[in-house]
Parts: sequence; C-alpha cells; structure tokens
Amino acid sequence: MDTPRVRTLEESINLPDDAVSWIEVKKGTDTALAYSMMPRGLRETILWPEEYGKKWRVWDGKATKKQRDEIPWES
Repeated sequence: MDTPRVRTLEESINLPDDAVSWIEVKKGTDTALAYSMMPRGLRETILWPEEYGKKWRVWDGKATKKQRDEIPWES
C-alpha cells in the first residue's frame, strides 16, 4: 500500500465531481480528517483556495495522525 500524500491545490480542484477525498481541516492546533465527496464547484469556492495548505488540505488516501503530523502546514 502506498503512503498517502497531500495533493496539490491544482490536483484537488481538478478532481472529478464524483471523486471522494480525505479532507483535513486545521482548527487551532487540532485537525479533523473527513472522507468526503465534494463537487468541484465547492472545492473551488467554499474551501477558499487561498487558505489551501494553511487551514485545509486534501490527501489522496487515509493518513494516520502520525502521517498527518509529519507533513507541516504552510505558515
């Protein structure tokens, strides 16, 4: 099994509408990981692309807490 990785913003936005992704949202020092189907229009507007990597990011698979903690957030 491949190690999950964080997708780039471009990869995340250009996923098909029926794609299901692991979306990690940063809340202070905590994060929440949700398995979600999110149409492209929502990914482009609701999740604020300018905050990608700072307050939210998309994984290409389910990452463990340890794996998520190993990839730093942008500042």
